[in-house]
Amino acid sequence: MYKFGVIGGGAAGISFAYNFIKNKSVNHCKRPLSLKVFDKQGFKGGMAYSSDFDSHILNMTPENMSADIFDDAHFVDWIAMHFPQFCQDRYPPRWLYREYLDFIRDMAIYMAADSNVTLNFVTAEVNAIATHEAGYRLTTACGGAEQMNALVLCSGHNPPECLYPVDGVIPYQANQDLPAINPYSAIGVIGCSLTAIDAIVELTERMGATDICALSRSGLFPSVQPALMRPPPAAFVEGLRRFVAGNDFIDAHQLVHAINAALARHYPGPERLTVLSALGEGRDCYRDLAESLDRARFAREHICSYLAAIHPTVCAAWVKMDANNRQVFMRFYNSSWMRNRHAMPLKNANKIVAALESQRLRACGGLVDIGKDKDGFTLRCQDERVRVQYLFNCTTPSYQLPPNRLSHQLLQDGLVQENLFGGVKCNPHTLKIADQRGHEQHLYSLGAPAKGDLFYTSAMESITRDISKIVFNNPIFNAKKAEV
Repeated sequence: MYKFGVIGGGAAGISFAYNFIKNKSVNHCKRPLSLKVFDKQGFKGGMAYSSDFDSHILNMTPENMSADIFDDAHFVDWIAMHFPQFCQDRYPPRWLYREYLDFIRDMAIYMAADSNVTLNFVTAEVNAIATHEAGYRLTTACGGAEQMNALVLCSGHNPPECLYPVDGVIPYQANQDLPAINPYSAIGVIGCSLTAIDAIVELTERMGATDICALSRSGLFPSVQPALMRPPPAAFVEGLRRFVAGNDFIDAHQLVHAINAALARHYPGPERLTVLSALGEGRDCYRDLAESLDRARFAREHICSYLAAIHPTVCAAWVKMDANNRQVFMRFYNSSWMRNRHAMPLKNANKIVAALESQRLRACGGLVDIGKDKDGFTLRCQDERVRVQYLFNCTTPSYQLPPNRLSHQLLQDGLVQENLFGGVKCNPHTLKIADQRGHEQHLYSLGAPAKGDLFYTSAMESITRDISKIVFNNPIFNAKKAEV
């Protein structure tokens, strides 16, 4: 029997198990297999989907969130069958996706019972992996040991890493309860990402906060997703695809220049990829958000649609960049890419505008430094100093290896190499992880652990794409892609 282990039972781990079993079922492969999924939190949706707060909504529409690599409409159809009250909701609550993952897990168990795969879901933390003559030996925190022939690392996102090392800053996580704070005190929120939007919505609606200041280098919120995502002209997508395919090496500045030139030819709006911190210095946050909201409601074409259409091309370009150009892209252009590609839902944009208009929320750009004293925090921005009593860190999740015993042991034993840009070094085409000597193993990365070599790993559409790489391109499974 060939034994396969999955470490992490969030969206990536559950989806992998489901598609692995379904692929085996439709291909009628006779090789006996064992699949065991480990999750330390008991399969509660991972950090992304374990919030119970109704106003924590999905940041993507259901049609883009199928966990089934054979059926793009799987999530939409599941909503219609099990939660029809959300059929017309473009951005349902996040807990709904956790329910969907539970359904996916149950379906995997049901399919495994009628196949040659022995499937187990184990609530346990894996804290050690050692090489073994047949593959790997896992040790769990409770002392259990398992032998595996191959492993998939699906450890998920880490909490945001604060860029300002000051004691007392509260790391915000949507899946954790807010601490007991005075809602009438001045509250600071560091960051302008979708995580910051979650925090502001929760602070205003659940806690009744009346004095929130959002602080970041740009001072701008994400752009707003359009009411209807219309695809851009085919010439826009094809031109950039040819540019990347025609070069063995990609320069970050040249890539951004090519994207902006293509936008200038095909896109009627003013948005471009730029150095976001410089853009925000002279911009009014409220006016910028109001203009973005108007474009989302009424404009026929939207920057979000254009960038969404080329994200596979940008991922392909990332693979062709060296470390220096990846660093250039991340330092200068990634914030602008994230702001326009990962725009916030209309529902949340309306809430942010209402908070700004009621003066419960304001935004400050040019954040430089943070100081702390006995009465709270002083934040030095470009044009002013801001005093707050409580300060939440709401920057984007950290993609570095989680600072736990397992990561330390994997690095120390040379089983993995840490990637400067997130996770571990892996082959972007097969997702096989290279050891310290550069040899590829039967050890795979999926989701956040593959961030450094794949660029885009957080959305379900990217996770299902990467599951296909492992399942369909691997002789272990003796399977070809099924036509369903």
